[in-house]
Amino acid sequence: MLPALAFAIGPILALFAYAAVRTSRRERTLRRSRAGSGFSRRDFIDSSRGDDVPELIASTVYDYFSEDERKQNFPIAPDDDIFGDLSCIGDGRDYDEAIEDLHKRLNCKILPNYVMAKRGIPEVQTLRDLVLTLDWARRNQPSGPS
Repeated sequence: MLPALAFAIGPILALFAYAAVRTSRRERTLRRSRAGSGFSRRDFIDSSRGDDVPELIASTVYDYFSEDERKQNFPIAPDDDIFGDLSCIGDGRDYDEAIEDLHKRLNCKILPNYVMAKRGIPEVQTLRDLVLTLDWARRNQPSGPS
């Protein structure tokens, strides 16, 4: 019984080890490719100025995705794919949790997906998309009692 159990668990452990090594390698590759590239908090915030986004929104998104220890020295860019580039340096929070936290930090309500879709707001893929979506949500908050 015990050898059969070990035989079944072995491949699962190997898969987890492979995923951890691959994620670590991907993170190192991204970090090296961006070394000295000028990705800074100020660059991130300035990239939203042309879209008329308040500095508070861009800085809140940057700070949120930079606050984890593993990301402290990782240069975050506006066009980073939330589910690709940033997933390899994830901190265990999922996307829905991030959206909820960011709305709380910006003191605005989360608008339902159907409202966003009805207004033609595209799905969020990058940090730039997220900044623009949060700005749109902030500008279109429902009025009246909660």
